Amino acid sequence: MPKAKSLSDYEKGQINAFHQQGLSDRKIGRRIKRSHQLVAAFLKNPNGYGTKKRSGRQPKLFARDKS
Repeated sequence: MPKAKSLSDYEKGQINAFHQQGLSDRKIGRRIKRSHQLVAAFLKNPNGYGTKKRSGRQPKLFARDKS
């Protein structure tokens, strides 16, 4: 199942505004037509939303050692 598109700046603003008004994550999700889990994840860490660490093994050789 494909992922949905990430939140737009407008949607992020809506979530913050509704949260300031005291709405629950579920009510916010219903109003913007997104899941309550997404709303909760965004509110937990707004600056880190949409970023993830690199996956995979770290390289043994650094760039300076390759030449």
